[in-house]
Amino acid sequence: MTSQPGRGGRLNSSPVGFFALVVLLIVAVAILGSAGVFFYGEYLVGARGELDQRLAAARVAIEPDTLSELMRVGRRLSVAQELLSKHISVSSFFEFLQLVTVRSVQFTNFRYSVDPRRGLLNVDMDGNAPDYATLVFQSDTFSQHSDVSGVTFFDLDLDTKGDVTFSLKLTLDPAKFLFKNNLQAISFGFPY
Repeated sequence: MTSQPGRGGRLNSSPVGFFALVVLLIVAVAILGSAGVFFYGEYLVGARGELDQRLAAARVAIEPDTLSELMRVGRRLSVAQELLSKHISVSSFFEFLQLVTVRSVQFTNFRYSVDPRRGLLNVDMDGNAPDYATLVFQSDTFSQHSDVSGVTFFDLDLDTKGDVTFSLKLTLDPAKFLFKNNLQAISFGFPY
C-alpha cells in the first residue's frame, strides 16, 4: 500500500512501513550486539593468552633456589606462629600471682605444666605462711579469682620457727596467660 495525499495535503503513513522500520532497527541492534560480544570474547581470549605467557615467563624468572628458600621460610614462619599461639607467658602468671598473694605468704618453689588433654595450666608451689589463718585467707583469695578453677593446699607442717609450710596446687585457665593475649600489654610496658 502506498501513501496517498489525504485531507489537508498530508501523506498518510502506512502501519506496515513503520513496523518494518522498527524490526529493521531491532535486527541491526542485535547484529551489532552479537558482533560486539564476539569481538570482546576474542579480545578476552587474546588477553588471557598474553597473561599466561607473562606468568610462564615470571615462573621461569624465579630461580628454583629462591623459590625453595621462600617455601622453607614460609614453613618456619608457620611453625613459629603455632608455637607463639600456644606459648604461656610466665611473666603474666607472676604478675597475676603478685596481685593475689597475701603479703605475709612466701612461695619458695615453683613448677608449672600445661595439660593439653584438659586444656588447663597446672601450677605446683611450695611456701610458708606465719599461721594457719593466713593460709586460709590465701586459699580464699585464690578461690575467689575467676581464672582459678582449682586450689589445693597439702603437706601442711610447722617449721622450726613456728611458720606453716605447705605445698599448693593451682589449676588455671591458660588463656589469660598466653603470650599472644598479653602481647599488647607487654609491648606498651616498654619506655620506648
